[in-house]
Amino acid sequence: MKALISLTIASTKRYVRNVSTLVFSLFIPLVLIFVFGAFTNQSASKIDIGVVDNAQNESSKQFTTILDKTGAFNIETGNQEDLTDKINSGKKDLVLIIPSEFNNSVKSDVKVLTNVNKRQEAQNATTIISQVLFNFQLSESFEKN
Repeated sequence: MKALISLTIASTKRYVRNVSTLVFSLFIPLVLIFVFGAFTNQSASKIDIGVVDNAQNESSKQFTTILDKTGAFNIETGNQEDLTDKINSGKKDLVLIIPSEFNNSVKSDVKVLTNVNKRQEAQNATTIISQVLFNFQLSESFEKN
């Protein structure tokens, strides 16, 4: 056991005394980590969604504004045919269809069309949208009472 300890101490001393070994094993990797970490864009990309607002009322506009304020989406409003074509061509990740009965007094379901080639983005967007919709409908019910 004493032989192993003395060999370990001798190897450590040899390693520390060699300046080039320290530079190439410690200093240069730290500099590279800093340089590549500082100049790499690490911002999350936004999910491209289309919104078809069939209700055209205050509640649907407020819901769309809340979605926009989340910062997770690039939102484009339009009609269902144009946005469906964009989802089929891969320009949109998801299309959100707000029904005409969407208002404060009626709990209505929002229809979602997804791009099959971008399942991860569609799943993330669906999760965010359902949470926003739940909170929106919950806040609307509290405002009425």
